[in-house]
Amino acid sequence: MPESNRVLASVDRRSLVDKVHSSLTEMILFGELEDGQKVSIDLMARSLGVSATPVREALARLASDGVVQTTPHRGYVVTAAWETRSFDQMHEARMVIEPYAARVAARQVRERTDSGLAAKLEQYLGRMIAVSSDTEGGDPRMGQWPNWARLDLRFHQTIMDACDNPLLADLVRRLRPQPHLVRLCSTLGIPLCDVIEEHREIIDAIREGSEEMARDAMQRHLIRSYVRMRPGTSDAESPYGRRVADLIDER
Repeated sequence: MPESNRVLASVDRRSLVDKVHSSLTEMILFGELEDGQKVSIDLMARSLGVSATPVREALARLASDGVVQTTPHRGYVVTAAWETRSFDQMHEARMVIEPYAARVAARQVRERTDSGLAAKLEQYLGRMIAVSSDTEGGDPRMGQWPNWARLDLRFHQTIMDACDNPLLADLVRRLRPQPHLVRLCSTLGIPLCDVIEEHREIIDAIREGSEEMARDAMQRHLIRSYVRMRPGTSDAESPYGRRVADLIDER
């Protein structure tokens, strides 16, 4: 096969895997595949009208994101909702990385190496405000939660990308399995006006070019996010949760 044809075949295969990955993610997101359910590769391939190969590759990607897991004798299984320990570990890692990223982002703006960063963040925040306006009882309709979560992810990833450290950016992406976040948020009634205001504080600090203000604004946002989502995990209390409570008292 000529080299050009091999390249095209590779592109087509990646595109197909992306589509299968998106379909499986939505099935998990909206409960068509439930927590703990086995995902049959052959059944999914028939249902989606593809071969087993793209399904297998898409599941491997979902496994690396923590959305599914492999178990002995069962193959791929939808990961259950976060256990407290996993949720705490995710948050603890973000508390280390993202305030640092916010500091770097503020420095980039101050030194004018990324003068358009604040404007990019404003765009995402504006779109998040638009989504939050389409509400029912104060919360986005279920169909809007994926859009909100996607925009929230892009907001945070834009700050991570300002670090010019792909390893850190990819790590944060993997720390945020979107289907779990969407399901968690949609059942807890997260007050989006608070989240919007916290994002606004982060943007203002970055635009100001103040590393300390940006770091502190990101820390406050992450702590408040933890408190908002913590009731959706399996246990009411944990050692890490008590440390976060101490941080709130200090502030």
